[in-house]
Amino acid sequence: MTQITADISFYPLEDSYLDTINQFLESLHKNEDFKIETSDVNTIITGEYSAVMTLIEKELKPFLESGDAVFVVKYSNACGKTKSL
Repeated sequence: MTQITADISFYPLEDSYLDTINQFLESLHKNEDFKIETSDVNTIITGEYSAVMTLIEKELKPFLESGDAVFVVKYSNACGKTKSL
């Protein structure tokens, strides 16, 4: 089972962008099967690879269909790991 983190930044291209961002964050945080951390500029989701990918597909689609938006997503399988030298 491969664990990953997905680092998402969401930029709705509309005047009421804060409302849209809050709707997106509320929707994400309903998913209790994942570790989800939100800061001022991004949200990090940690979990099993296929589950994280399914969650992202499910959660981003409605916001992409409802208006113009930019999502920046970075994936890593190394975040949080320490490496011995």
